[in-house]
Amino acid sequence: MTKRNVLGLMGLLTLLLALSACGAPGFLVSRVTFIRAVDSTVLSAAQPNPAPVGYPVTLVTAHTDPDGINRVVLAVNGKQVAQQNPKLGEQTDFRVTHVFTPAEPGEYLLTITAYPNNPIVEVSEITATFVAVDEAMPMPGAASALSAPQTGGSIACVNQVKLLEDVPLPNDGEVQPGASFTKTWRLNNNGTCSWRAGYSFDLVSGPALSAETIDIPHVAMDGNVDITLNMVAPEKSGTYRSTWQLFDAEGTPFGEQYAVDITVPKTCQNPDIRLFTAQPATISAGEPSLLQWDVNGAKEISIDPGGTQTSGVASNLAVSPNQTTVYTLTARDGECVSSQKITVTVLPQTCAGITVNRFDATPATIYRGEQSTLQWDVSGATSVEISPAPEVSAAVNSLTVAPIETTTYSLTAENATCRLVRETTVTVLQSITLIDFVAAANTAVWETDSGIIPFNYDPRTAVPPDLQMGYARWHDNIGLQNGDIVARVLEINPVARPFVRGRYVFNAAGGTKPTDVVQVQLAYRAGVAVASDATYTLLFVPVGQPPILLGTITLNPDGVPLVAAFPLSNVPAGSQGEFILQANKGASTAGDVVEWLSAVLVRP
Repeated sequence: MTKRNVLGLMGLLTLLLALSACGAPGFLVSRVTFIRAVDSTVLSAAQPNPAPVGYPVTLVTAHTDPDGINRVVLAVNGKQVAQQNPKLGEQTDFRVTHVFTPAEPGEYLLTITAYPNNPIVEVSEITATFVAVDEAMPMPGAASALSAPQTGGSIACVNQVKLLEDVPLPNDGEVQPGASFTKTWRLNNNGTCSWRAGYSFDLVSGPALSAETIDIPHVAMDGNVDITLNMVAPEKSGTYRSTWQLFDAEGTPFGEQYAVDITVPKTCQNPDIRLFTAQPATISAGEPSLLQWDVNGAKEISIDPGGTQTSGVASNLAVSPNQTTVYTLTARDGECVSSQKITVTVLPQTCAGITVNRFDATPATIYRGEQSTLQWDVSGATSVEISPAPEVSAAVNSLTVAPIETTTYSLTAENATCRLVRETTVTVLQSITLIDFVAAANTAVWETDSGIIPFNYDPRTAVPPDLQMGYARWHDNIGLQNGDIVARVLEINPVARPFVRGRYVFNAAGGTKPTDVVQVQLAYRAGVAVASDATYTLLFVPVGQPPILLGTITLNPDGVPLVAAFPLSNVPAGSQGEFILQANKGASTAGDVVEWLSAVLVRP
């Protein structure tokens, strides 16, 4: 009995593949390579050994030539059965999947020939021989080690990319306005197409940040390339994302998108509005009132309604409204903005029998701890009241006051048939600010009962969000319940923790003085309408001593900002230590969101 007869009885396939040295295990490999021929390699042979008639024999080959591959032809027993053409013109690397299914038993010779574009470069051939028999066998689950799309009998290459390294930006992506920087990615061509002329790296969304489209150099299969964008940060502060992607020569995007995220910080400071008053603040229709302001650090000042000033120094503007008018002072230094409002109240022109010849304050502007004298001259009234102030008799025409903050005083004159009201304002300036708790919030140590927390970080927006942890942060350009827009506030919210507090170190020369005072102004943000029993506590902790309570604040969401002052009269003179601003959790998390408009330690 011959060997062929034995194989026929067994119904098996004897497969002798003549492949390159890197061919699949179990095959006998031979390869003919001509001088200056195309470089051809067998990548895989995905079929069992032996295999039955009707089973697809699959080979994957790769062909490379610097001048490009023109075509790859598959012949069986000397007859051409398939031809593969590169889709991308002068493609230097061409990977091909060949599939042949024997229809009947017998010996087969497969010849794979790669033809170059350059006629002086010789072709290369890979040959494989096998014998097929007609007895069925178990077939594996996959017949091909490489999947590729087929069009018109040709196998197109596939564009793919793998990210090897995303080089991070320094300073966590914070870039100064107008500064130049670079962003680099290291990419690997892990597809079956070589990247050639016409491939690009281009913007798909967001600002380009002055970067330009990059033409990709030639990158062979499994080759690496560094993509570097030369970028410039915008002049305006904010957060920016610029997103880029690879495109093939036909303009089709492929691979993942790559984002550049930067934060441009503010380089200016909000102007300091030290004074904004109206004298008098209450007038009859057509009478004049003088708006006065003192602003530091502004390049432009505007009064609305009224006009625009270009100076950042103290100035004034005379107005004569015919109806009650709210005036807004806006101070700007580039994108840094501060604003304040003041109301000029217009009263009816006449009140039968009563004349207010005078109601003013001398001086109208004082430092905290100083005094001002209210003076008035009223005729035709049976009673005169000054508010807020102790009762005065009709015969008295002056009153000395010492407000600790800017205060508007009202004079109410009455007789049997008429009631007339006039107002005047005493503006209180602070001579020395020892600590601005809002501006210096990033220097404090913030903590909850569970430990120290980062400042200016809202855990509710983290990924994943933390809906239990309290936070302390600045909040810019925020709207309040009364309609005001404040450039920057301090927001402290315990959320689900018992408290959130900040510790501020105090080490001023000479320590504390009993006349020092902490002045605070708090308000609810717009949209908060839930009452809360949250409390806000201020303490001072002398070095080596227990805490001293300066005061506790509660606030109702009624739209009216709360102003309070807490003198250090119970703190031993000369003390050094820590100030503590603390928010204690109330019944409503939404109601606990109170904005600290200002909090300062001042010394008259």
